[in-house]
Amino acid sequence: MEEHYGPERGSYIWGSRSVHNVRIERLWHDVTQGFGTKWYNFFYDLEAEAGLHSESDVHIWLLHLLFLPAIDQDAADWAEAWNHHKISFDGEERERSPRDMYFFGVLQEGLRGPESVVDASGTLQHLEEEIENIMTYGVDWRDLADPVLLRHHNQHNPDEPESLGPHNSQQPPHLSLVEIPTFECPFETEEQLEIFTDALLLMPEYSSRDMQDRKSLWMQALDLLLNILPMSL
Repeated sequence: MEEHYGPERGSYIWGSRSVHNVRIERLWHDVTQGFGTKWYNFFYDLEAEAGLHSESDVHIWLLHLLFLPAIDQDAADWAEAWNHHKISFDGEERERSPRDMYFFGVLQEGLRGPESVVDASGTLQHLEEEIENIMTYGVDWRDLADPVLLRHHNQHNPDEPESLGPHNSQQPPHLSLVEIPTFECPFETEEQLEIFTDALLLMPEYSSRDMQDRKSLWMQALDLLLNILPMSL
């Protein structure tokens, strides 16, 4: 964004503690409360009581196989519910959902992109908004002082330096990098993988959304994997 629009224009929000990120911090808090904590506690429970070794590539591969689709489904269900929940605004009697705001915003303001806007009449207009004070543009001052959001952020970002202030929008000296490793299937043949997955599908807990059933599924799957590939674990 800064390469396209130039620096010092507020085109990109730098840093997770920037005051301009308050709204996404509130959304992240809602995601954590909605379903993130459930899975966080579940995986810790597997480590403590069900034989999960987080340093084992085979164990992580098995976690992905068993639970990644379920996490994706939880995320999709939560997003659908969030997009339809009602939000109240100061000075407005009517409550609106995020989906309503997006739909009527497109009708009123036209489709928007990084470089231009198509207004309601279908006319293409280039965006050249003059911002009086970039440092405070878009700051949600009320939520910035919300102790619940601050506590949530400090809990999940304990190593970040203090930078909550309206003048911290420049690029930080170090950028966060999250490397996502790949975990290869431990089975040597397609036949072994097919035998394993067929056995999983026969387990009654496989399609359950109950977390105790999922714990049982993990333990059974791990035992089965150990029987097929004893030297890999």
